[in-house]
Amino acid sequence: MNKIAKILSFLSLTLVCLFCSSNHTFAIDSTYVIKSGDKLTIRVAEQETLSGAYTVYSDGVLEFPHIPDGIWAKGLTYGELAEKIKEKLEEDLFYHATVKVTPYRKSDVTQNSQSLKGGIVYVHGMVNRTGVVEIPKGEVLTASKVIIRCGGFKDFANRRGIKLIRKSPATGKTETIVLNMINIIHKGRLDEDVPVQDGDMIVVPEQFFNF
Repeated sequence: MNKIAKILSFLSLTLVCLFCSSNHTFAIDSTYVIKSGDKLTIRVAEQETLSGAYTVYSDGVLEFPHIPDGIWAKGLTYGELAEKIKEKLEEDLFYHATVKVTPYRKSDVTQNSQSLKGGIVYVHGMVNRTGVVEIPKGEVLTASKVIIRCGGFKDFANRRGIKLIRKSPATGKTETIVLNMINIIHKGRLDEDVPVQDGDMIVVPEQFFNF
C-alpha cells in the first residue's frame, strides 16, 4: 500500500509541476497593464479561426470578430481582457467560450508569409469610414476585420455582396471574390472569410431595401 501511495504522490506532484510550467510564462505578466499599440495573441479554444494576432489601437480599443463595437483594452490586464472577450462571445456566439490573451510572439502566427508582409487595403462604398486601412506587419487581417475597422456597415449596405478585388502581381489579372458578411460575421462561418493582401480593394455596394 505504501508503494502505491508513493506512486500516486509522485504522479500528483508531476502533474502540478507540468501545469505550473505550462503557465509560468503567463503568470509572470499577469499584472501587466495593456497599453495602446500593444500587439496581443488571442486564442479561442472553441473556434481556432478566431485565434491570432490583434493590435490595440491608439484610442485604446481592440477590435475582434463578432464584437462590432470593439472592446476597451487599454488599462486592463491580460486576464481581464480575456474575461471581457469571453463575456461578449457568450452573448451571441457561444454557450461557453474559453479565451486566453497573452503577449504577441512571432512564433504564434502560423499563417502564410504573404499575409504577414503588411500593406494597405482600399475600402469604398457603404461603410462608415471609407478610405485606406493599414495591414500591420506580422498580423493576419481578414475582410471582415477590415469592415470592422471602417466602423461597420451603413444601414443600406448589401452585406451579402461584398466584393474583394485583387490584382495578381505575377499575371496582372484581376480577380473578384464575392463575400457574404451575413454568413461570416453574424453566423460565424469564418471559413468563408478571406485574408486581405497589399493593394486589395473592398467594395461594399448599396441595396435598395434594408432587411
